[in-house]
Amino acid sequence: MQKVNFLVQKREQICEYDSGTWYLTIYTCDGGLLEWCGKKYLALPMKCGRLDIELPPGCYSAVATWSFSVLGMGIWGNHFTHRVTFHVGCGGESCVALWNPSLHSCGFLYQAALLQNPQLPKDLVDAFVKVNTELMRAMPAAKAFEVRNFDEIKKAVLDAEHKCDDKEK
Repeated sequence: MQKVNFLVQKREQICEYDSGTWYLTIYTCDGGLLEWCGKKYLALPMKCGRLDIELPPGCYSAVATWSFSVLGMGIWGNHFTHRVTFHVGCGGESCVALWNPSLHSCGFLYQAALLQNPQLPKDLVDAFVKVNTELMRAMPAAKAFEVRNFDEIKKAVLDAEHKCDDKEK
């Protein structure tokens, strides 16, 4: 067994932690909900954005959410952290920080992913991009570190993949 400390970062802040109540869910390496010793690791309350628990050795992933409704209006804004993968050894202690992205960051990255997928209907992607671009103009911009170097990273990965393709020929 190993103690694992889960912390949720404050939205758009790398070095600060959220003080709200979050709900943590832990998954096994095959994507199934972790169930161990008769306990389901589903929506575990994280008071002040923190939870310390004991886990058996293994590879896991986790995600946290803070709500599914705001004043009864349904899903609104970014309610989930990014999913994180972590390893638990035997003994010792681990800390897992869950990134709480801005809505703008998710909109930017989702749009970029859609534009890179040639299998999707172009007319639907174009319509989404038009609406999403207007929505992103209306919301606060993402912090620079959330999407920093996206084009540079994309180019470097594409160049590396191209070099690999050339070596295989």
